Amino acid sequence: MVEGRQRVEQRLQQLKEQVAQWATRKDEALAETENLAAMGVDAEERATLLAAQVEEQGMEMPDGRGAAAGAGPCQRAARRRDASPAADPVLAADQRNIEEQSRQLNQRRERLETDRNALNAPDEVRLANLQAQLAAAQEAAETSDARLHELQEQVPQLDEDRRAKQQDVNTQSARQADLSARMEALKALQEKVRTDGKLQPRLAGHGLGGLQGLWSRIHIEQGWENALEAALRERMGALEVSRIEMVRAFAADPPPAKLAFYHPPAAGVPEAAGALPRLADLLRLNDAGQKALLVDWLHGCFTADTLEDAMAARDKLQPGEAIYVKSGHAVTAHSVSFYAQDSEQAGLLARQQEIENLEKQLRAQSLIAEEARSALVRAEAAYSDASQRLMTARREAAEHQGRAHELQVETLRLTQLAEQTPARSAQISGDRPRLTRCWKNCRSAASPPKGASKSSTCSWPTAGSGMRSSTSA
Repeated sequence: MVEGRQRVEQRLQQLKEQVAQWATRKDEALAETENLAAMGVDAEERATLLAAQVEEQGMEMPDGRGAAAGAGPCQRAARRRDASPAADPVLAADQRNIEEQSRQLNQRRERLETDRNALNAPDEVRLANLQAQLAAAQEAAETSDARLHELQEQVPQLDEDRRAKQQDVNTQSARQADLSARMEALKALQEKVRTDGKLQPRLAGHGLGGLQGLWSRIHIEQGWENALEAALRERMGALEVSRIEMVRAFAADPPPAKLAFYHPPAAGVPEAAGALPRLADLLRLNDAGQKALLVDWLHGCFTADTLEDAMAARDKLQPGEAIYVKSGHAVTAHSVSFYAQDSEQAGLLARQQEIENLEKQLRAQSLIAEEARSALVRAEAAYSDASQRLMTARREAAEHQGRAHELQVETLRLTQLAEQTPARSAQISGDRPRLTRCWKNCRSAASPPKGASKSSTCSWPTAGSGMRSSTSA
C-alpha cells in the first residue's frame, strides 16, 4: 500500500511538472509569436524600403538606356529585380533577408495550422464517465485498504493464538503421556505382585487360580487405604468362593502363605451408631453381600484423624475394639500398634485405587487433549484462511490503487485539456490570419508583381522588442 501511494504521489508530481512545462512552453510560444510579428513588420518595412530604392535607382539611370529610361516606376523596379545580384550587393542581401523571414513566417503559419488541427476538445460525456469511474475506483480502493488493514491486524493475532493452542496441545499431550506412563507402571507392579506370589501355584493346583482377591473389589475413601489394610491384614487378599466347604482340602495341604476365603452373606444387620466414627462407614461398596461381610470383619474398628486424637479417645473403647488413623497405626484401650508395609501384598489396595484414579484422570485428560487438538485445528484453519484472505486483499488493494491511479491521471489530463483547449483555440484563431497576412506581404516584397510596386501593411502585434533592422540599410 505504501508503494502504491508513493507511485501515485510521484505521478502527481510528474503531472505538476508537466503542467509547469506546458505553461513555460506557452510563454515561449507567445514570445515566439511576438518575435515573428516583429519580423513580419520588419519584413514589411524592408519591402517598402526596397520598393523606394528601386524607384530611386531607376530615376537615376542614364538617358542612354533608351526606352527603359522613360518607363514607369513599377517597370524600373521590375528591371532592378531582374538585375544580377552582383550588380547591387545591398539589394541582394535584403532580398535574402526577406526570403528568410518569409520562410520562418511560413513555418510558423504551418505550425499554427498543425496546432489548430491537433486541438480536439475532450468529450464531455467521456470526462463525466471517467470522473464517475474515478469516484467508484477510489471508494473501492478505500474499502480494500480498510479490509487490508483489518486483516494485517488480525493475522498476527491469529498466529499468536495458533501458537498458544499448539503450546497447549503439547502441554496436554505431555500430561496425558505422563498419566499413562504412571498408570502402566502401577499396573505392571500390581500384576507382578499378584502373580509372583507363592500362593498362585497352590491355588492353580486346586482349581482356584482365576479368583480375584478382595482388594480388587472394595473401595474406601482416599487416604484410608493403610488403615483398612492394617485392620483386615491377610483378609485383604481373601478369595471369594461359592461354598466355604470347597476349601477343606487346604487343611491337609496347607498353603505356603497366609490365605483366606470368604462367602459373602445375603445381607447384614445394621449397627447402631456409636460414640466413635466407624471404619466401615468409609467404605464405598455397591454389593450388599460384600458390605455385610466387611461390616462384620470391621466390627469394633473406629477412626481418628490423628494419633493424639485416637489416644485421647481410647478410654471409650470396649475390649477387642481399636481406633485406626490414616497411616494405619492402631490404638486400643491398653496398646498402640504402628503399621508398616512388611510384605509383598502390602499396598495392593492403595495401588489399585491409585490406578483407578489414574484411569479416571487419563480419560479426562484424553478429552482435554482432544479438545486442545480440536482447538488447534480450528486455530490453524482460521490462520490459514486469514492468510489467504490477506494475500487476496493485498492483490485487490494493489489492483484498485492502480486502477484509481490510472483513472486519476486520465481524468486530470482531460480536465486540463478541457480548460486549455478553448483559450488555445481562440489564440490560434486570432494569430493565424495576421500571420498569414504578414507572410503574404513578405512574399510580395520578395517577388513584387511586374508592372507595379506594391506596399502592404501588416497589423501583427509586437512586444516592443524586435528584430527590426535599421532603415539606414
